[in-house]
Amino acid sequence: MRLKGDPSGGDAPGMQLEYGAGRVVSTSEAEVADAIDAATAEIAGSGKGISDRPITLVVRKRGLPDLTLVDLPGITRVPVKGQPDDIYEQVAGIIQEYIAPKESIILNVLSSATVDFPTCESIRMSQQVDRNGDRTLAVVTKSDKAPEGLLDKVTMDDVNIGLGYVCVRNRVGDETHDQARAEEERLFDHHPLLSRIDKSMVGIAVLAQRLMQIQATIIAKCLPDIVSSSSRSPTGSAAAPPSWSRCHRISTTSPTRCEPFSTLSSGRARRWRRCS
Repeated sequence: MRLKGDPSGGDAPGMQLEYGAGRVVSTSEAEVADAIDAATAEIAGSGKGISDRPITLVVRKRGLPDLTLVDLPGITRVPVKGQPDDIYEQVAGIIQEYIAPKESIILNVLSSATVDFPTCESIRMSQQVDRNGDRTLAVVTKSDKAPEGLLDKVTMDDVNIGLGYVCVRNRVGDETHDQARAEEERLFDHHPLLSRIDKSMVGIAVLAQRLMQIQATIIAKCLPDIVSSSSRSPTGSAAAPPSWSRCHRISTTSPTRCEPFSTLSSGRARRWRRCS
């Protein structure tokens, strides 16, 4: 997914899907889920297997941060009907490919309602490549569904999430983005338990700001290598080194889930594969 700030845009986000041989489909906040499902079925069929062909969701709106995210598939150990027997190995291999490079930031997506953090598969996988948690951030979803004990989970950090946690409230039903954010602010301001969590650790706006800061830091770290590689190039040229695409990348991983997978993420900053 590519987020782009558009100073001339209106209050409603402009959205389009890009996939296939240059196909572009305009969509909207209300229709984007159905549009992604239709594109996924067109590319991967109606079954439950995996396709590596990309789907890109481009979102433009005034005030949006400029961010690029690689949405990696959730982990499943038991194939459902129609999936290959080695689905776990396929998915795990893809996840490892994108979280292993030291330039990648790992965003672990955890559900407060269903996940025991110390036993979470996605955390275990991120620890294999980032033992000290130096490039791992966690976002805790559905904070309103299981608020008991959440403060201790995100402050004690038993699983060594080096970049910390951000707790968010998921959008419910037909809420617009703005309505959902207003409800989220109200939740973390007034809930008897969740209001005790530091404001630097709650909300979608905080998460976006953290991701921008992390992305800027990573790009700054990459620049010396990029300049060095360019200066060594015999043509002096244009082709960016392989690490450049990873400088733009924030990889999101999820714990086990049973939904079928359709398309997966690619390694280039401007090519994406979507998991549904």
